[in-house]
Amino acid sequence: MSSAWRQLGIGAAAIGAAGLLSVVGAYRPPLALAALFGIGLVFAVLRMPTYWLPSTALALYALVPQKLYTGLGIPEAINLGSFVLTVWAIRRALDTRAAGAGTTAHRPRVLMFVAIALIGWLLMLLAFAGSAASSVGWVVSITLGALLPFFVPVERADALRLRATLSILGAVLGLAAVWEKVREANPLFDQLYRLVGYSNSQHWSVYRSEGTFGHPLYVATFLSVAAAVALASWLSSAGERARWLYLLAAAAAAAGLASTVSRGALIALVGGAIVAVLASVVFSRRGALLKALTIAAAGAAGWIFVGADLLSERTASSEAEQSGNARTAIIDVAIDTAQRYDWIGAGPGASSEAADAAGSGGLLVENSYLQLLISIGVPGLLLFAILMAGAAIVALRRRNIPALTALTVFLIGIFGYNAIDGLRTIHVFLGCILLFCLAATDRPDKTEPSSAPKDLAEGRPAGLAPVR
Repeated sequence: MSSAWRQLGIGAAAIGAAGLLSVVGAYRPPLALAALFGIGLVFAVLRMPTYWLPSTALALYALVPQKLYTGLGIPEAINLGSFVLTVWAIRRALDTRAAGAGTTAHRPRVLMFVAIALIGWLLMLLAFAGSAASSVGWVVSITLGALLPFFVPVERADALRLRATLSILGAVLGLAAVWEKVREANPLFDQLYRLVGYSNSQHWSVYRSEGTFGHPLYVATFLSVAAAVALASWLSSAGERARWLYLLAAAAAAAGLASTVSRGALIALVGGAIVAVLASVVFSRRGALLKALTIAAAGAAGWIFVGADLLSERTASSEAEQSGNARTAIIDVAIDTAQRYDWIGAGPGASSEAADAAGSGGLLVENSYLQLLISIGVPGLLLFAILMAGAAIVALRRRNIPALTALTVFLIGIFGYNAIDGLRTIHVFLGCILLFCLAATDRPDKTEPSSAPKDLAEGRPAGLAPVR
C-alpha cells in the first residue's frame, strides 16, 4: 500500500472516530472521554519501544481503578493493562523471531506447558460448569493479564523498566496516600467515582487511604509490593549511582501502606523484607549484613512511631472484629461449597455465586485461594500453585531478588481478600510480577543495544545477576 493511500486511510479513520465520539459524547460524556483516551493509547502503544509496554500496563493498572470500568460499562475482561500486555507479547514474540539465536531471553518451557494445562482446565470448566455471566470474561482476563509471560521470552530491558516504574509509582502513590490520610479525603477520585455513579464507602471509624485504586486493600497490595521491590533493589544494588533512591522509594511506599491500615499487607511486606534480607546475605552482596541491620532498625522505629498506633486503633474498631470473624467463617463455607462441586470447581470466576447457592448467607469468601478452590477446583488451584512456585524458582536461580520479593509479597497479600477471583484488573498486576520473575538476566539483546541504563556497574543491573 502506498504512503498516500495509508495517510488517506488514517485520515478517514480519524474523521470516523471523531464523528463517533461526538455522537457518544452527546449522551454519555464520561464514556466519550474514555474512548478518546483509549484511541490515544492505541496509537501510543503501537509507537513506543517494546520494552516500555509492561511498564505502561503497570501504570494503567495503578492509575485507572476498576470502579471506572464498571461505572462506564466497559468490559473488565480486556482492560487497558491487559490490552497493552497483549500488544507487548505479540511484539516481543515477533522481535524474538527476528533476532533468532541472538535473543537472551530464556523461556522456561516446563512452566509454559503448565500454563497451557491451566488454560485447558479453565476451558473445560467453561464448557461444562461455567457461569455465563462471569466465567468467559474471567478466563479471558487471567489469560491475557497474567499468563502471557509464560509464552514469550522476557528480555532484561522489560524487567529493568518495570522495576523502576514500580518503585517510582510506589513512592508517588505512597506519598499521595499519606496526604489522603492526613486530609481524610481523596477529592480527585471521589469526584470521578461520583461521575460514574459510585460513592466512597470504605471508611468507618478509622479512615483508610484508597489512593487511585478505590479500595484500601487494593492500594495496600500495590504499595506493599512496590516497597518490597524498592527495598530489595537497594539491598542487592552494587555500583548504581542512584541506589539510595530505592531506599527512599521504599520508605515512601511503606508510609503510604501504613495509611491504609491493612494488616494483611503489612504482614506481607514483613515477609517480603525477610526474603530480601536472607537472599542478599546468602548471595554475599557487599555490605548486605549492614543493610539488613539498617532495615531492622528503621522498621522497628517505623512500627513504634506509626504502625503500632494505627493498627491498634484499627484492631480496636468494631469493623475489624467483624472482619476477623468473617474470615474465620469463610473456611467452612469454602470447604462445603467445594465439596458440593466434587472439588473440580464451580466454574471460572463463579466462586461468589457458588458460595451463595451453597448457603453462605451472603458471606463473601475473602481469601483468594479459597475462592480459587471453589471456582477452579483442586486441579486448577494446584496448577496455579505450580506456576507461582515455578516463577519463584526461576527468579531465585537467576538471583532476581526484587522479583522474588515482589511475588512473595503479592502471594501473601492476597490471602486476606478476594483478589484473583473477584478483581479482574489485578490479573495485570500479577502478570507484570510474573514477567519480572521470568526476565532474562544475561547481556542485553543485540537488537536493543541501548536498552540497559547507562549507570549500571559492570554492565548488569542490580538484583539481575547472570545465570550460573
